[in-house]
Amino acid sequence: MIIYHVSREEELPVGEMLQLENYQLNKMEIDLFPEGLSYHGRKVLTADWYESPLSTVDITKSIKKPSIHITEYTFELIRKLKFPNMPSRMTSLFALKSLDDLQYWPELTASEYSIFRLEVDEIPKEVDASFLKSGLSQIFIDNPYHSEDTQFSQAFLADKNWENAIQYWSGEFSNDPRPELLVSLPVKVLDKMEKFSLPVKKI
Repeated sequence: MIIYHVSREEELPVGEMLQLENYQLNKMEIDLFPEGLSYHGRKVLTADWYESPLSTVDITKSIKKPSIHITEYTFELIRKLKFPNMPSRMTSLFALKSLDDLQYWPELTASEYSIFRLEVDEIPKEVDASFLKSGLSQIFIDNPYHSEDTQFSQAFLADKNWENAIQYWSGEFSNDPRPELLVSLPVKVLDKMEKFSLPVKKI
């Protein structure tokens, strides 16, 4: 069976098996993923540093990145607790079962990208990535007397994070889904496709 992986960063080894990375693991990674991590797993478990935000725009941008790390880490712990038979995102490659599904992921092809064909024996687990939300919430309150004086509050909604993770790992689909396949490594990379006309999202 042929499925499709869209990459904006990583070049895959065409004609070879894509393997887990198991070098230079820290203690947490060894405890949780003794066989190694995928490129995605390695990336989201690596610390990022951010400059102190100076505006509400900067604050929003600075929160978005750490929220990705929080989402991935909490979702993984919930998977281990409630859905141990589901493949881990930390050891998976993400793919689409059809090129038509690119319509749900416009940002993947908004800039430079490559599409690789993968070969699998059976179709991997399909989930809805629209549920990948951290539970972080931000509130901005403008001062009516001083436009430059904006108060900022942030909260972590643990119950919302839990609900999102349960829906994701249960295989539920929202009304506006972002379907993705969780492909356990190793996996065979057949070839790199030529560019083609992208599908238009159905209304």
